[in-house]
Formats: sequence, C-alpha cells, structure tokens
Amino acid sequence: MKKLILSCITLLFIATSCNDEKKSSNAEQVSTKTLDKFESKEFIDKYNMYIGFGNRFDKNVGNSYERYFRWADYEKGPSTESKRIGGVTTLSDFELEKLEKAIALDPEIEEVDDLMKTVLKDATTLYSTLEKADSYYQKQDYKDDDFALGKDLHKELVKAFENYYKSYDTMYINFKGLQNSLKEFEANKYKENGELIRYNLMMELNKADQVFDVIGNADSENLKSIDIKDLKAKLADFSAVHNELEEQNKDETQKTKEFGKTSIAKSFLPSFIREGNSFIRETRNLIERIEKNDFDYGITHPSIPASGSALKLRAVFGNLVTNYNRMN
Repeated sequence: MKKLILSCITLLFIATSCNDEKKSSNAEQVSTKTLDKFESKEFIDKYNMYIGFGNRFDKNVGNSYERYFRWADYEKGPSTESKRIGGVTTLSDFELEKLEKAIALDPEIEEVDDLMKTVLKDATTLYSTLEKADSYYQKQDYKDDDFALGKDLHKELVKAFENYYKSYDTMYINFKGLQNSLKEFEANKYKENGELIRYNLMMELNKADQVFDVIGNADSENLKSIDIKDLKAKLADFSAVHNELEEQNKDETQKTKEFGKTSIAKSFLPSFIREGNSFIRETRNLIERIEKNDFDYGITHPSIPASGSALKLRAVFGNLVTNYNRMN
C-alpha cells in the first residue's frame, strides 16, 4: 500500500484533429487492432475522457488520502488521543458517472476498458465509504461512541483506499503503454507534417517521462538507490530537445505555420519553455542533493515541495503537462 501519493503522472490530452496519412508502424506497445483506431475521433474522445478521470478524480483521491492519514494513525486508526480530528475529504460522484459513460463508449480500447471497469467499481466503493465517514465526522458522533464507529470506518477506509490504488495502478501500467504508443504516433505525424515545434513539445514530455522512469516513486534517502549516471544521461536528452525548442520559439514563421497568427495556443509556448527551464534546474538540484546526501527539505515540505526533491520535480512536470494540454 502506497503511503505517499505523487501527483501528475504523465496525463496528456490529445488533439482530435485527424488526417488520412499513413499510420506510423513504430508504436509497438499496443495491439494492431488498437493502433488502427488512433486516427478515429471517437477513440481520441474516449481516451481524453479517461485522461480527465485521472487528472481530476485520482488527484482528489490523493488529497483525500493525505488529509485523513495526516491525523488518523494508519495502523491504529482514530482515537480520543488524536490531537486534531481532521475528518475526511469526499469525492465527486459526477466523475464516476462520466467514467461509466466513457467505458461504455465505442470503440473498445482492449488494453484498458476492462481494467477501467475494476477501477470504477473500487472508486465507487471508496466514494461511498468516504461519504459515510464524512457524515460521522461532520456530526461529531465520535463524541458519543468514543470512536467505536470511527475505528470500524477506519478499517473500511484503509481497505477501500488499498483496493482503489491496486486497481488504478494495475490499469495505469497498461494505460501508460497505450499513451506512449499514442504519443509516439502523434509525434511522428507532427514531424511528417513539418510541425517541428509540436513534435519537440511532445518529445520533451517523452524525455521528461524517461527521467521519472529512472526516479520511480523514490524520494528522500531512497533516491540514493537510483542510477545517477542514467539520470544524468536522461537529463542531457531532455536538455537537447529543450534547446531545440528554445530556438524554434524564435522562429515566428514556423510558429505562425503551426499555431496561426493570433492563436491562444501559441501564447502558452513561452510558459512551456520556462517550465522546461525549471525542470532542468530542479533535476540538477535533485542530483546535487543525492550526491551530497542532503535530504533536509525543511519544515514546509511537503506542503510546499522543497527545491531538489522528487515532489518538486513532479510539480514542475505537472506545469509542463498543463501548458502542453492548453496548446491542444
């Protein structure tokens, strides 16, 4: 069971523009049947609905988890000895309704549809359990029963969180393979069309993702176990693409070709580049902390992620993803 929820795994919306050009044959992480659907607007719409669920509901699950276990002892549960009764943060059933509709949509995405059904089941159970707990704590019924129901609800919450994260993580392994194939397909299409800025935008996110492949879920002293040489190599790959993007940002002709003269999307390119600069800086800082064995993040971490921490790097990556999504 994970006890630290890291935000912003790579969740990218894909534009729904389609063309008749030949499909790339380089994406090998999904079936040929799925690959043949990549040009379908219906496929992209469904894919983006799954992305929306991850960007909203799963993030809120993390916030709910953090708030509850910040005050309730994970092993023992709540008690009269708890210094602060923080209650729980509930979730939105609207997101569950949208996910249910998305699963039912055509076309089938064989790699993730069935796994999403399991996620929906466990997410619904978690939603209902949090609703019960919220009613209990909102009314302060624990003052009447000395946390008797609170302890039972704690067991239910632990189980509900565990089941949700197990099913979500299992689904995400397949979903990431799907996403990587789709990103590669889209990137190659941009390159073939001469949209080199959009190509490098996507490639930069791919390179950032590879940085996190090295880091994994490690943080603090656990970072000492990662391959520093490999991390530096991945940072160099990211920097090379980022430097190309900085040069392309100076090419007004190319920007107009890809975004138009007055496109709102184009206005987010400088912000993307600034976040890319921050990503390079924070990765350098993280490497320096590992090399110096310096994991004193200060008293404001993790509420305000410390520079050079994996949490801070993921926050910067989240900003990169946000700016990318705004350009599509």
